Amino acid sequence: MVSHHPVGRVPRTVVRTGASGQVGLSVLRALAAAGHHVVALTHRPHVSDAARTVPADISVPSLGLPPQLFGELSRQADAVVHCAAATDFRPDTSRTWSVNVRGTEHGALLDLGPHLLDLLDAAVGPVTAIRATGDPRRWVELTWEHENGAVSQASLSGSVAVPRALTRVELFGVSEPLVYDTAGLNHEECWPVLRHDFAMAVRSRTPTPLDAGRGLYLQGRLDGVVYG
Repeated sequence: MVSHHPVGRVPRTVVRTGASGQVGLSVLRALAAAGHHVVALTHRPHVSDAARTVPADISVPSLGLPPQLFGELSRQADAVVHCAAATDFRPDTSRTWSVNVRGTEHGALLDLGPHLLDLLDAAVGPVTAIRATGDPRRWVELTWEHENGAVSQASLSGSVAVPRALTRVELFGVSEPLVYDTAGLNHEECWPVLRHDFAMAVRSRTPTPLDAGRGLYLQGRLDGVVYG
């Protein structure tokens, strides 16, 4: 993630998952030694005096955090470093599956939804309410209410067997509709551009609205749709 701070060497607020493990603790100490403020999300009551310890669970909605605290971290975070993983591979693998797989994979709504929410929030207006029907992991229908009174609808699926990814967005107003359709887009051509733009933003420390805080905000809004 890219920081939204002004250019220059300034302290960052970094949210760390898996902060109590061998790798996570080493990363935590390195970040703290570099002068950054580290928020350690962990299942243990205390990790290190070099970080603010916040009890959390990545396998449950909103990391298991109270809404006020989740919102606070969403606003303050400059970056998220995710290293949480269960490494006990004994016969009972339910915990391993919950943390290592379900903790980062959430199906159509929570994997694809943040991208669409970000697009509609910018193109139509700030989203104030979201309603959903269907299966959030397979196919879900969404109705979005916007601050300016506009209403938008969307269908999301990550499980339909199609030859290639399909994305089509139509914006209707008083004039001709605006259409964004990726049917003829070569997705392989996009990745070099995205990698280049990301690298340039990091090297130049250019502020960007698509930072860790924005990502947490989008994920939090959609968490509320699934889990209330």
